[in-house]
Amino acid sequence: MQVRFWGVRGSCPSPLLSEDIVARLEEALRLLDRDPQSPDLSDPAAVARWINALPLSVRGTSGGNTPCVEMRTAEGDLFIIDLGSGARPLGTALMEEDFGRGQGHARIFLSHYHWDHIQGWPFFKPALSGRQSPRNPYPSRTPGNAAARSRKRRFSRRLCGTTCAPTSRFIR
Repeated sequence: MQVRFWGVRGSCPSPLLSEDIVARLEEALRLLDRDPQSPDLSDPAAVARWINALPLSVRGTSGGNTPCVEMRTAEGDLFIIDLGSGARPLGTALMEEDFGRGQGHARIFLSHYHWDHIQGWPFFKPALSGRQSPRNPYPSRTPGNAAARSRKRRFSRRLCGTTCAPTSRFIR
């Protein structure tokens, strides 16, 4: 199973500020200056290897988007847990795959209906494309049709209708 976290931040998305990016670039340049085996800067592959060897605190980020987790099984099944602001970059990536050809399928589970766990839905490209609507963008842990209808109504009231483009018609 492969798991990728597209968002882990609580309550409010918190992207890097320009100052944060500058600080990371400055640190990378200091490390480059001190590295006795610094790469040939005209060799893109050598530069990429050097950058990939940098500490994650310099070359990466975490926590900017609100919760969204992608899980893929060895069989290729796709599960999405929560649709926080991380759903936007996930949706963009999915459109480069089967979803962009109208053949994608995902099972979506929401842990709960707080805004930080659903705010990415209006920007989730697979739902906006009209080619493929994801299935079950609501928790599926409660059995029974009445429970499913209740979840659909709750999700729709919180987010859909006049407040976002992908309306409740995408919710099964």
